[in-house]
Formats: sequence, structure tokens, C-alpha cells
Amino acid sequence: QSSPAEEIYIVTLSSKLSGTYQAAKIGQTMAEEEGTSKKIHVFDSKSASAGECKLCLDILEAKEAGKSFEEVVSEIEEACSDITTLFVLESLDTLRKNGRLTGVKSFLASALNIKPVMGAVDGSIVQLGQQRGIQKALKKMVEDSGISPTGAFYMWVAEKPEEFYKAY
Repeated sequence: QSSPAEEIYIVTLSSKLSGTYQAAKIGQTMAEEEGTSKKIHVFDSKSASAGECKLCLDILEAKEAGKSFEEVVSEIEEACSDITTLFVLESLDTLRKNGRLTGVKSFLASALNIKPVMGAVDGSIVQLGQQRGIQKALKKMVEDSGISPTGAFYMWVAEKPEEFYKAY
């Protein structure tokens, strides 16, 4: 179905984590081959979740400021390279189920209440550290982030936001 928009911006999950970016690029190529007059750009966020959302907000802000398609593409491509995504996993179930953590390690980490501090590095998700307990892990994530107290940052708390607020 056709969109009335003349400019289309697509922000995908990191291409190192999913085939979404490649699928969107194929869709862009198909639309261009069909002769669309729309300007289309696909961004590889090199991030996930909150990072993707922040980039979408940046696009909206740039368009509201009257920036051209080319200016938006340039700014957001740069932002994709500069974005930092950090998170703490409360449960290790997903890592165990997708084979990134053995059953034994998952059991021991759960028994010891170890929470990994994770982040996106060059578009891949890696473990940056760990702490015992969710509050200590959240605190370490913020302390190790290098976030300036005067700088802007975005934070999404997916589950149990009260745990984050307890840490501070």
C-alpha cells in the first residue's frame, strides 16, 4: 500500500543482529525499480530498541526544524555511528535459549543473582560487565556509561522501573 509521504525514513535493528536492514534495503531497491518518486533511506541503527527509538525521535526533530531529506540522512547516519546503547538483563533465559549461555552458566549466574551489563559495540551485543543484583548492575551501567551529567541521554525502562529508581 502506498504512503502519502514524499520522504520515507526506515530505522532498523543493527544489521549484525537481524536481517531486517537487508530486507528493508531490498524493499527500497524494489520501490526504486518500480519508479517511485519518493525519497527513501534505510538506516542501520547499529543498535536496538531504545537506540532505534532515539534515532526516530532525531528524525522527527530534524524534519520539524525544516531540514531537507539530504540533511536528515547525513545527520542520522552520523548519529547511527555515535549512539551508545546499554542495558541490563534481569533474566538470563533469553541468552540460555538462544545458545549464548550454557545451562550450567545460566544456573550458576541465576543462583548467585548475577546480572550482566550489556551494550551494543559496532552493532553487536556484548557483555560489558556484571554485578550481583539488579540495582548494583543498573548503577554500574550508568556509572560506566561515561554519560555527562550535563549531556542529554534517553533511557527506557522496559520492566520494573521501580528497580532503577531504587538504585538511585
